[in-house]
Amino acid sequence: MHDAFVELHGELLHGFALLVTLGDRTLAGMLTAESLASGAERIEQLLPPERAEAWLRASLTGAARRPACHAAPLTVLLT
Repeated sequence: MHDAFVELHGELLHGFALLVTLGDRTLAGMLTAESLASGAERIEQLLPPERAEAWLRASLTGAARRPACHAAPLTVLLT
């Protein structure tokens, strides 16, 4: 079920992460992986898929705001 969750949400979430990080592929990949891992732990709570999409975007934006997730200073669209 984990693989299906990642397959269903991964590509769109990564695209969203690229927008949030202003194209920083490395950071977008890290944020996407972190959010997908957290979401996969809560699969039963995140049904239907629309709920999962909203939760994943919120998780990703929350992680992007944490200064510790940035190796270098980064301005994100959400500040």
